[in-house]
Amino acid sequence: MPPYAQRGVTVVGGTRVHDPDTLLTLLAEGGSGYHFFEKTVERVTLRVSQGQ
Repeated sequence: MPPYAQRGVTVVGGTRVHDPDTLLTLLAEGGSGYHFFEKTVERVTLRVSQGQ
């Protein structure tokens, strides 16, 4: 059983980068989440099943 499941975690979230070069350019230019979530990054949420 993974350590996060042992602690009762049922949801894990993060981001998936689709275009790293553009993301780095936006960050270097001081872009905010509004800029890169529209173009280069997507939010990802995973639900962990009970009993794993």
